[in-house]
This record gives sequence, C-alpha cells and structure tokens, in this order.
Amino acid sequence: MRQSFRIASFVLVSLLAFSFNSLKAQLKIGGNPYSISPASILELESDRQGLLLPRLTDFSKIDPLNPPTGMVVYITGTNPGIYVKTTTGWEKLAGSGEATANWGIAGNTTVDAANHFIGSVNAADLVFKTSNVERMRISAAGVLKLNYANVADNTTDDDVLIIKGDGTIERRTLDEAAFGQTVKTLNGLKGAVTIATEANTTNSGLTVDAAGTTVTLKAGILNSANATATYGFLSKADYDALMALGSGFDFTAVAAAVDDNGGKITYNTTTKKYDVQLYTATETHPGMVSTGAQTFGGDKTFKGAANFDGITSFSTDVNLDGKTFIGNIAPNEHPEDTATYDVLIRSQVDNSIAIKTLPASAFKSAISKINGLEGPEVAFKVDTASALGVSASGNDITLQVPSASATEKGLVTVGAQTFAGEKTFQDRTAITSSLVIGGPATAASASLTVQGSIALPIRNVTGSYTVAAGDYTVVLTIDANATITLPSAVTNKNRVIIVKKVWNTASTTNDTNVVTLSATAGNIDGNASISFASVSAWMIQSDGANWFVINK
Repeated sequence: MRQSFRIASFVLVSLLAFSFNSLKAQLKIGGNPYSISPASILELESDRQGLLLPRLTDFSKIDPLNPPTGMVVYITGTNPGIYVKTTTGWEKLAGSGEATANWGIAGNTTVDAANHFIGSVNAADLVFKTSNVERMRISAAGVLKLNYANVADNTTDDDVLIIKGDGTIERRTLDEAAFGQTVKTLNGLKGAVTIATEANTTNSGLTVDAAGTTVTLKAGILNSANATATYGFLSKADYDALMALGSGFDFTAVAAAVDDNGGKITYNTTTKKYDVQLYTATETHPGMVSTGAQTFGGDKTFKGAANFDGITSFSTDVNLDGKTFIGNIAPNEHPEDTATYDVLIRSQVDNSIAIKTLPASAFKSAISKINGLEGPEVAFKVDTASALGVSASGNDITLQVPSASATEKGLVTVGAQTFAGEKTFQDRTAITSSLVIGGPATAASASLTVQGSIALPIRNVTGSYTVAAGDYTVVLTIDANATITLPSAVTNKNRVIIVKKVWNTASTTNDTNVVTLSATAGNIDGNASISFASVSAWMIQSDGANWFVINK
C-alpha cells in the first residue's frame, strides 16, 4: 500500500512539474505546429475552424464578477455583437455597415444624393472652419457669409462672383479697365474685332481696310506685276537672289563624279553664296586627282620613275623586266636575332613567286639522335614495368611506368591496390561500393563502415548564419532573433544538418529570442520556414527536393 502511494505521489509531482513548464512556454493549437509567433502566448491556426467566444444574453451575470479590462464576449440579446471591456465599460466593435453609415474623412462610396446630406435638420447655422477659425457660414435662412478679411487691392484684375439663372455661382476675372474708360469702336467696327495683315502685288502703298469684323493692314510687294509702286516689300526669294549675286563664290570639298562635266555650281542657302564643287576622277568619269583612294579608267603612261610609298596591290599579272628590290636588306645580310624568315620560292612550273615563312631553327642544327636512335621516324611508347625507366629499341623509345603500391609510385590501375602516404582529394569523391575506415576492406558491412571514432564539424555562431558546405552542427548563442538559412535541398540530397539553440547566460531574453530556419530551395515540412524560441536542437535532412524535421 505504501509502495503504491509513493508511486502515485511521484506521478502527481511529475505531472505538476510538466504542467508548470508547459505554462511557462508558448502554446499553439491547430496546424503547422513548428511555426509560432514569438509575440503570442497562445496561437490558433486552422483553415476550416474558428475561435468560439463565450455567448451571453446580457451583462447581468458577468458584471458582478468585476471582469478586467480587455475581456471579450459575444452578446446574443439586445444589440448583439462582440464587446470588449474597457476602463469606461463594455464597448461594442462596430461592423462595416455601422462604420460606413458615417461621413468619412477620405470620402464615402455609398452616397445617395436624394437622401444623404451634410448639415442640420433644426434651425441652426452650418459653420465651416480651418485652423479652428470660422471661414464660411450658411445661416438657417440660407444666407451665405464668407469670413474673408484683408482683401488686397488689385489695379489690373478683379474677381467677381456671378450667380447664374439656375443658382450656380461662378467666379470671373475682369480687367480693371472694365470699370473705367474703354475703346468702344475700332475704325468704326464694334464687338469682337480682328486685326489682320495682307501683302501682295495688287496693293499699292500702305492702306487700312475695315469691313465686317476685321481691320486689315494692306502692303504692296515690289515685282514686275507692281512696277509703278515707289516703295513696298520684297519677297524672300527676291531678297535671297539679290544677296547671292553680291556674295561671290566658294570652292568647296571635292565630290564623287555623277557626270562628265568635271564639277557643278550650286547656291548655298547657309552662306548665301554659290559653291563651286569639282568632281574626282573615277574609272567612268573624268575629274581631278585627289589625295584619297581612286580608281582610274583607261591606259595611263608615266614617263620617268614612279615611286609607291604605301602598299600597292595589282589585281592582274605584273611583268617585271628589270631588277627587283624588296625592302632595304642587302642580298648577303642574315640577321641572327630574327625568329622567323620570309623566303621567296620560285615555281619551276610557271615561274611564279610565293612567300613562305620558316622558323630560324630551319637554318640551324636540329636533333639528330634520341636515346641513340636516328630518324627520320622515331616513335614514343608507354609500357608497364617494375620500376620507372626508359628503353630504346629499333625506332621505338619506350617509357616504362610501374603500378603504384605501398612502396612504389606509379599508375593507378583498375585492380586492387594499396597506396602509401597521405592523399588529399580537392573536389568531390564518389565511392560506388563501400568504404571502410579504421579496418581492412573485408570488414565492410555497409556503404560506410567505421571501426573507430568519428569526428563531425561543429560551428558556433552568435547571430544569423547561412549554413556552409562543410557544416554539420550549428550551435547558436544569441541575444536577439536570428535566421539560419539552409542550403538548397535539391543539391544537398540526403544531407543531415543539426541546429541547436543553447542558453545564453548573458541574455535576459532567452525565451523570446526566436530562431527561424529558412530554406534556400524547397520547403521545411511543407513550410517556407519554421521558427522556435525554446532552447532545443533540431535535426533536418533533405530528400533531394525538400527538407524534413527528423528529430527535435
């Protein structure tokens, strides 16, 4: 009996301790338990269920209990809705219909001009204010009063209010002259008068014609049709022609020939002169010789010597009957510092000359023997042997390379081998069968067999961190929220990562410092990220597409 009592007591104490620790932590009810807001003590998550508040018919039973500020209930009786206890009493949360029934400072979207208005239904004035000062008042009798003081004098324009027949008030700006002396007629015309100008050859001198609503100022143009006029205007074309005659000629840049005239004369509207432009000779048109590239037609004969300073190309055969000199190198000069030589070779078939480039070594001594073998044909071969060496036989030179072993350097074969010395593999290494560490190959019992201890990397961080390629365990000692970014699950198939948050003795916010695990590619147990605030360790593994929590 005493033994049973002691067991029951132990279970009761354990449950109380567990309940106490659970009360200190956060609580989440519903889906996605790995993601909880650090600001909430209780979080609910569901896509088909909701939170059901206590339903009261009135406040008669709850008020005697002195409910604290912040309590929320739902009233099902008179004026039903959600109510929140405030310092002044129970306040109902307004619905969207109640909120839109008032005038909004950003305007309303359901205004009915036939029923809605701004104003009063009793005999009271409607007052408008800005900066807490009255600016406009509409009295109960409908009189509009503007409280607009300090109206400045204006000697040019005046703003006046005009009331139209339908009651619309409009502002108009009138010139100050409207209230003084004004021009009433112009050349006998009244109303809207237009002033126009007219210049043609039928007008003689300057005249004024007023007809209808237009006053026209007429002027004559001097030409052959108006030869009797003693003064008047010149047309632009006549003026340009007159100026061009006295401006002289300009010789401009040569141009490509378009005919056999050798050049052309044109009028330049910019310089107001005539431009003389000569053509350059081509293979089809005569002209001048320029300093640029040209092609001439017809046979040309040059008496005396002809010097060509630049590169000269001949598209047909060239017959050289005299001596031919190439460059300034004398026939017996052989510069030894030249890497290559250009050699002229004459064909014995058609006596044509071609240039060939040969290395300088072609004119010097070459290799005559290799390992005692003479050419012209020598071949290199590779063969296996017990030791590294070189042998020569016939026309073959054989490089003898042994297979690598525990005592000899050499080739890596496809058979079983034993290597000695430390080896480092810079990049990835794939083992398709099995690997034994700390024992013979015959001890293999799995893809990886370790007969001894194993050391895995561990990294300590104090803030947000992106898991590197060589990380296995990441330990966080933080004093604020931190994010651990996991690598791509696609390129890290089967990889295991452990993330552990430890207690920071220097921090006072261990319970609220949130660690967020975020995936670069793929998700974590179906989520883009998961978060936790407790001191705990999480083991995560990739299946080649997403990350999964294996243990926590």
